Amino acid sequence: MAKATHRNVIMISIHPEFAHAIFRGEKKIEFRKLNIPKHIEHVVMYVTSPEGKIAGYFSVKDVVEAKPSELWRKYRDVSGTTKDFFFKYYGNRGVGLGLLVDQVEILKNPMTLDQFEGGCRPPQSFKYVDSGPWRALQRKSKQASLQDIKLGLEKIS
Repeated sequence: MAKATHRNVIMISIHPEFAHAIFRGEKKIEFRKLNIPKHIEHVVMYVTSPEGKIAGYFSVKDVVEAKPSELWRKYRDVSGTTKDFFFKYYGNRGVGLGLLVDQVEILKNPMTLDQFEGGCRPPQSFKYVDSGPWRALQRKSKQASLQDIKLGLEKIS
């Protein structure tokens, strides 16, 4: 039986400094060179080495396509990067993409790729996420949130 794939959920690899900036709310846009589908609703974040784990996900407010200079002008204050790094990243490309970050979910216990989806490899650009692992990740996130709320209430009492 073929796996059901969510065509509105992707996994991307993100360097730790940028993933942590998203988690802290400092980075509100994730820049990409390659063509990310416009219909994306959620992004699962695989945090690259040395962490090498899925640490959370975010909902996508919008996918923006523009010249890199326009992306920088409009989003530099929430880019989570420097101007030099940004323009080196895009090089002489005429178009760039930005995934506008909306709601962020951080996993209390990050998962290896095998825990998430056995045999899964880190995506080079992006990978669609199968329905089963996506639902399990959402449940895990909600359970962690409920547990965190309960712990917080116990500390107040």
